[in-house]
Amino acid sequence: MDDLVHSDITDLDTLVNMIKLSFSFADGVNMIALCDQLYSHVNQKYQELQLYKARKKPIQPIHTKRPLVYYYGYSHLMKGMAFQKQGKYEAARDCIEKYAELGWFNGLDQYGEAEVEYYRYAARANLYALDILSGHGEVLQEYVQFLRNNPEELLPGLLSIVEGASRYDYPLEAVLKSFAEQIEGLN
Repeated sequence: MDDLVHSDITDLDTLVNMIKLSFSFADGVNMIALCDQLYSHVNQKYQELQLYKARKKPIQPIHTKRPLVYYYGYSHLMKGMAFQKQGKYEAARDCIEKYAELGWFNGLDQYGEAEVEYYRYAARANLYALDILSGHGEVLQEYVQFLRNNPEELLPGLLSIVEGASRYDYPLEAVLKSFAEQIEGLN
């Protein structure tokens, strides 16, 4: 895998798949390197598109499965997740700031706009998790309410709360009790 990280892979979808593979193997070092490579390539493609538009030249289509903004956001999201797993919460927070608001991205169609909305949502969920893991217990009740409103985030959210509670003595029992029915449903 290390040879692949240092090779020149320009297919954005291949890089996404390699990042997913690194994540599944909990290989944070390679994951970060792949995320940097993905960001570099997507940024280069975006700059080329902007230059072609500015010069009113015909734009060569980019053959990807998703809008370009997806890859930009994904590179930062996954890099932030790798940093979070390493306990580098401020580095993770810096990554979240880079995908929390992608509305500035030019050339968004309805699919690109949907990606921007997804990354706003992911940033909110991930900031709550980082706050909990960093000892900011004052957001616990707000995070619990977020989890109630977004049940798809319940499992990763509870894992963050349990991990944070083991470090900072949050009222874990009360949180788990409030989600007893949902937790039972996870079985």
